[in-house]
Amino acid sequence: MLQAKDLLMEHHKLSEQEAYQKLRWLAMVKNLKLSEVAQRIIDAADLLC
Repeated sequence: MLQAKDLLMEHHKLSEQEAYQKLRWLAMVKNLKLSEVAQRIIDAADLLC
């Protein structure tokens, strides 16, 4: 989850707290576990690099 949070912070210019809140919001909206959302963000970033 730390890596996903760092990616959000870097790419969206978010604070650490904002990035964590974004992860939590995405998990709630998508009805996924926080760890699943984090993994999807990491996977997507890997595809773009």
